[in-house]
Amino acid sequence: MPHRKNPSPARTGENPGVASNALASARDDSELHRLLVESVQDCAIYALDMAGNIVSWNAGAERITGLTATESLGRPFSILFTEGDVRAGEPARELEIAMRDDAYEGEGWRLRKDDTRFWAHVVVRPLRDDRGETIGFASVTRDLTIPRTLTERARQLEAESAAHRAAIESEVRESVSILHAIVENSPIAIVVLDNDLRITRWNPSAEQMFGWSADEMLGQPYAVVIPEETVKEYLWLRDELRRGKVLAGYETQRRRSDGSLLDVVLSAAVLRDPNGPGRGFVVLMTDVTERRKLEMQFRHAVKLGAVGQLAGGVAHDFNNLLTVITSYSGLLLAQLEQGDPMRGDVEQIGGAAKRAATVTRQLLAFSRQQMVRPQLLTLNEIVTGLESLLRRLVRENIEIVTSLDPDLGLVEADPGQMEQVIANLVVNARDAMPEGGTLMIQTANAVFDGAYISRHRGVTMTPGQYALLVVSDTGTGMTPEVQARVFEPFYTTKAPGEGTGLGLATVYGIVKQSGGFVWLYGEPGRGTTFKVYLPFAKEATEPLARGKDHARDPGGSETILVVEDDAALRAAACRAIQAFGYHVLAASNGREALEICEQHDGRIHLIVTDVVMPEMSGGDLARQVAEHRPGIKVLLMSGYTRDATVRQGIVRDGRPFLDKPFTPDGLVERIREVLDSDMKGASG
Repeated sequence: MPHRKNPSPARTGENPGVASNALASARDDSELHRLLVESVQDCAIYALDMAGNIVSWNAGAERITGLTATESLGRPFSILFTEGDVRAGEPARELEIAMRDDAYEGEGWRLRKDDTRFWAHVVVRPLRDDRGETIGFASVTRDLTIPRTLTERARQLEAESAAHRAAIESEVRESVSILHAIVENSPIAIVVLDNDLRITRWNPSAEQMFGWSADEMLGQPYAVVIPEETVKEYLWLRDELRRGKVLAGYETQRRRSDGSLLDVVLSAAVLRDPNGPGRGFVVLMTDVTERRKLEMQFRHAVKLGAVGQLAGGVAHDFNNLLTVITSYSGLLLAQLEQGDPMRGDVEQIGGAAKRAATVTRQLLAFSRQQMVRPQLLTLNEIVTGLESLLRRLVRENIEIVTSLDPDLGLVEADPGQMEQVIANLVVNARDAMPEGGTLMIQTANAVFDGAYISRHRGVTMTPGQYALLVVSDTGTGMTPEVQARVFEPFYTTKAPGEGTGLGLATVYGIVKQSGGFVWLYGEPGRGTTFKVYLPFAKEATEPLARGKDHARDPGGSETILVVEDDAALRAAACRAIQAFGYHVLAASNGREALEICEQHDGRIHLIVTDVVMPEMSGGDLARQVAEHRPGIKVLLMSGYTRDATVRQGIVRDGRPFLDKPFTPDGLVERIREVLDSDMKGASG
């Protein structure tokens, strides 16, 4: 930045003491501003001349960009821009806006020395001399991608000599002007305290962060922003500062004017006189409240994903066990005469297995592995169709109010799943209103554009049109701790025996599987609101329905190869198939199945194989068998659903499929359907 000419020496008769005091005061301000600038390690603070060349470069700029002052001074500040932004004239545009509007503020990509990019928040202001003429620019650039902490304090100013006092005085005035602009435009809250910890400076970012104006805070004790919960910590920090410690990157909480708490990263240091003791303290604070919320949401999403993966695996293994139970109970039931006293016991076993299968379906819904049969529908149709059922689900002291948008958009979803979502939310609302209340079900259209999503970083969705389902109650509400865990499977606040903890977990899984998302709002004593957003349908999808011909006897005499790595399940399946007259071959894995196919002299009409097996999947087995025995038919079975196996690339969609658990009758009926179909045995 060009220096102005040295001012004329003091005229004869001027009081040299007054001039000396003015210079000392200017030096104090310079030292204050220098300490402020060099203490800011989270921001690159630099000045430009009128041509856009860098004329000052703080330690924060070195840390963020990797460029030293020696490497930066005198070079155009376009070295910080990407090639695309330089070609587009972005550097010149920022300076033009700063000149025209007295300030430029925005976000964009910036470059480090190693050519890596970082997303930055940039403030540029023009610098003017005493006559109001623009002499350059001051810029504050903050790295928004990686939090920064304070580093070593800057080197002390070189000794000043009496011979250069006039020039130094001019430089001090320029420095004060630059640093004042930096402090006033810094995105970091900068607070200066005297030795009694009373506030002597409160910059605009502090005003915005805390809600108090500078006029309200000047002279106030700094303790006014200290929450009761952190008083002991504050006293420790105060004592550390008074002992001369420099605090960098300390995470704590501070209080706003409305009483709410902020999560902040705090750095502080003693404000020293060059020739004397400390004259107070400077405190820098960055609001990280929103970042903490995003981190919590991310950790919660990762946790739910891991639990969902575990739930899917548990459901798969449990379905194998249930298939054994249902198969043997079905076979035993077929051998018992009507009126046999054992028949009721066996029926109880089968009924318990079916109820257990319902639990596994809920687990699969949470883990997004449930079988989906999507079709075009409106949520209004589902709500209207369920209305009589919903009124039976709630008590007489609960009023159900519906408000349905007649112009609600179409969604592509499984109607059975949507009924399950609404029913689970209504039951949850009912249980939250033991003394009665109002339950409201609403639908509406919602539109989210990219600008909205970019302003709400915690929103995990894509831009577009959505159908909204709202279920609200006037019940007991939820604490933040309960809200954080409410979608976890098996988590419940109910007494033992009153709930499985799978209702809301099922809602979460179904909505995510359908491409939507769920928002939860609530406060203790003020009720709870669940908002379910489903994207508008793009094209019609027919439901995956399959008719059954119950008139035909499911038995037969064909040869069937059963491939299942679970020995108990394999034995149960073979016994069930044999009971209907079929000739059965058995293999425990894909390798054994291939050997049987090569060695068996007669025809093998159908392979019934598990999908997930060691060494070779059912889909791979089907493809290899097709090479040796063209035209052979294949029926896949799994504790995972078809959707899950297709997504994992194990099988192709369209292959005949049977969900576990199944009954002997269900297995043989499906076998008969596949044998009678005209489907060719293409690879799976």
